[in-house]
Amino acid sequence: MAVNLTKVDHGAPNWENTINDDFQALNQDTGVINLTMIGPLSGLYSDNKPSARRLNGEIHLNGGIKASEKITAGSKVISMPAQFIPRDGWIITACMCTNMRTMFAVSVRGDGIYIDSELGVNMELDFSSIVYPGQGA
Repeated sequence: MAVNLTKVDHGAPNWENTINDDFQALNQDTGVINLTMIGPLSGLYSDNKPSARRLNGEIHLNGGIKASEKITAGSKVISMPAQFIPRDGWIITACMCTNMRTMFAVSVRGDGIYIDSELGVNMELDFSSIVYPGQGA
């Protein structure tokens, strides 16, 4: 986690504002936000939607998806708000394909999650292991 803090000079005017800004930067938390699935998908666990949380500059994904139809490689499967953009604009990572018990490559970009390979019918992806630094972190 990287947070930009400002050094407080003893006796500086408005020092309390600087300290409050530093505390706010250290305690960033969006809470859990449900993400939008795109295409023939359902939530992996009890039909719950995948979710994300930004906590102290790190993005934590949770939940997953299950395909009810074949989805072609390069397709966007999750739409995400801008607060979950990766620090460098995008990342390539892997999640667990639970029913195949293999890793599956995905790309997290500025507007969502894209699959890097074809997703077959009934294939399940669990995003819960994905954690990455967000912009401004």
